[in-house]
Amino acid sequence: MTYKALEDVANAKGYDRKTLAESIGLTYAQLTKRVLGYVQFSLDEIRKIVEVLNLSVEEYNFIFKIKVS
Repeated sequence: MTYKALEDVANAKGYDRKTLAESIGLTYAQLTKRVLGYVQFSLDEIRKIVEVLNLSVEEYNFIFKIKVS
């Protein structure tokens, strides 16, 4: 996962880092630790990101680097 990918998609949908963090129930610092890899996202946090940003499958895969075969 790259923060750049999450930031690009979030910005395109009108969210900056702070508002995205608040929208998914995290502080800015907590979100930053997760996107930098210091702390893993929980499944619930990922679900909230998907819901808040209304992510398509392609966007989800782009952000979280999931390869579908």
